[in-house]
Amino acid sequence: MRQVVAIALDDGAARTELATVLSALDLSVIEASTADESLVAVREGGASVVVVGLGLPDQATFQAIAAYRHLVPDLHLIVLAYSGGHDVHMRCFAAGADDVVADPYDISELSARVLAGARRSRTPNRPVLRFADLELDLLAHEVRLHGRIVPLTRLEFDLFRFLALHPGRTYSRDQILSAVWGSSAAAQRQTTVTEHVRRLRTKLDRAPGQRSWISTVRGRGYHFDPQPARELVAS
Repeated sequence: MRQVVAIALDDGAARTELATVLSALDLSVIEASTADESLVAVREGGASVVVVGLGLPDQATFQAIAAYRHLVPDLHLIVLAYSGGHDVHMRCFAAGADDVVADPYDISELSARVLAGARRSRTPNRPVLRFADLELDLLAHEVRLHGRIVPLTRLEFDLFRFLALHPGRTYSRDQILSAVWGSSAAAQRQTTVTEHVRRLRTKLDRAPGQRSWISTVRGRGYHFDPQPARELVAS
């Protein structure tokens, strides 16, 4: 099966030119004019490589990079930097970019970088996180426990996905609000995260005597620490 590449460029001519070159290299290409559209391509189209052109150093740029990385940790992300120097490139890498290419770029070099990213990408076309008897289908937005679908709301799934993609790490209420809700503590009730965690624990209840999938670290926040370790597989 061909690797899928998403191209998010607001310049339609440049986007079409790059798509034509990549298609000739036996890559399946999804075109998008915005970062939001390419996020959909990653989530629903199975893209394993993204080329995104953003007007740096706009703060929204780094938020978008982080959003790609949270969605699929093994995604290969190439950023086309329209402006900025070394410091901007370092901020892109810190936010989660795998490669940064200054624009104007040489299309043959850029396509070679895309091919290299496609070869290295470990992301399957349908990524599924498996933890013993628990499965998270990242594209279908489904959670299965003992083979049965757990009915979660979209916010509950997004919260659980975020914690499951970072097992063993503890996140505060403010960090969760920012990463999952795109919000802040000032804009939400004090109990917002607590209530969603409580509902998740109820729906993902384990056998008596076993610890909850989501643990509370007093004074610090919440974390997901399953046994055995995470697997990322293709279903």
